[in-house]
Amino acid sequence: MLTITNDYCSGNINMSSTISLITTSEFSCSACQKIFKKQSGLSWHLTIMKNITFHEII
Repeated sequence: MLTITNDYCSGNINMSSTISLITTSEFSCSACQKIFKKQSGLSWHLTIMKNITFHEII
């Protein structure tokens, strides 16, 4: 959010800014749609899923 206030009548320019920056990263498994906060969690999950799938085929 960016707020800029200009007061041209009095000749003063008041520039006050409020910047809200919220970044959230979500990583999701395309197979089961489970959501992870970190990419490392998704990588671990995918490794487990790959091992389970491999063992089910054998």
